[in-house]
Amino acid sequence: PPTASAWPRKRPTAANSASWKAAGLVPFPLKLSQAHADKLRALAAERGVSTNDIVADVLQKALGE
Repeated sequence: PPTASAWPRKRPTAANSASWKAAGLVPFPLKLSQAHADKLRALAAERGVSTNDIVADVLQKALGE
């Protein structure tokens, strides 16, 4: 599956949304508690990856993928 780091950090535009869709990625905004956001950012920094990659990894594990 595509990694979240392949996803630019900008909102979709006509120019880049086609490449996101081709990679199977969609924007998915959500609200988190500050504590959860802090934990995700810390984990991303610890592993040296983007926050998007950590969120994707956590979701994949939680969903059994």
